[in-house]
Amino acid sequence: KKLNKLFQSSGRLRDIQVTKQLLLDMKESHLDLVIETFNKREAKQRTKFERSLEKFDPNILNDIELRLKDHLADLEPKFVIAGAILLLSQYLFDIKELLHGSSKEKRMHEIRTRLKDINYLNNIFEGKLSIEAYLNISTERLSELGELAGRWHDHLNLERTLKQFIKKNPEISQKDSILTSIERLRTNKNNLEQEYSCILQNEMKI
Repeated sequence: KKLNKLFQSSGRLRDIQVTKQLLLDMKESHLDLVIETFNKREAKQRTKFERSLEKFDPNILNDIELRLKDHLADLEPKFVIAGAILLLSQYLFDIKELLHGSSKEKRMHEIRTRLKDINYLNNIFEGKLSIEAYLNISTERLSELGELAGRWHDHLNLERTLKQFIKKNPEISQKDSILTSIERLRTNKNNLEQEYSCILQNEMKI
């Protein structure tokens, strides 16, 4: 539980930092007020993360490692690999269902999560899963796809944040300029989603 809390806190801090960097990269002066808001959010979340880190006992990781080794000690490597391949097949099935089963934007986020899981799985087994045979793309291309999905997610987060900012501050003089920025973000996000979907369908044959 404490480990999950630490990861969640770290993830939220990273999301704020990455989204703020995208905001800074836009280099639009009318967004300065939004940047100030992000600075406050980042400082607040950093404090939460540092508190979680202080409470976290690193010995928990050693305990988890020992328990995993104990569980896996009696398993033959071929059975472990077979289990990993079954898990990989399930991830691919999930991606296909998500991509073709809905048109909602949320599905792309869930696909991104499955791709991250595949990357983690591949790293754990150090290239022993024949990822290329199952995905029809190289591990390098899988990494590129993950980065593309991450950029799409960053644009989505910033678009939502700017909408919320306007909702909370409807009278600000920069409203029209911020709305224009939102439209640019949406266009870029949609282009990233299209590229994302093309790789899934045309290269991975999902």
